[in-house]
Amino acid sequence: MLSILLPAARRSTPEDAQTVWGDLRVALASIAAYAPGIDVVVGWNGLEEPRDLPPNPCARLLRQAPGITTGSEAWNWCATQTDADELLILGDDCVLHPDSVHLLLEDVAVIQHARPRDRIGFVGARSNYVKGPQN
Repeated sequence: MLSILLPAARRSTPEDAQTVWGDLRVALASIAAYAPGIDVVVGWNGLEEPRDLPPNPCARLLRQAPGITTGSEAWNWCATQTDADELLILGDDCVLHPDSVHLLLEDVAVIQHARPRDRIGFVGARSNYVKGPQN
């Protein structure tokens, strides 16, 4: 089983408590379009729970546990919210393309075939667009 983990934390003021979730809305729209049927764990932290998110019956919106202060802690916490054996970690400012999930799972299959006794840790993707040395 595959789950997409999407931790999202935003600092805001009462005036912009919902507008700060714009990136999350776009990420979730791409998941709904290009990864239908896949479990999605949205672990949010902010002044207000995100509203007006794209509909997705497979997405669960959960408030992060108190004390989480880093992205790694948020990813680890999100991972405890699913029984999936394969996890796709997605930043809340990332957008899937039509073939993103397929290509990542294809990479996993190639590695598993080449190294059947080894346990795969992480398989990462390069971005199709990143400014400067981030890629």
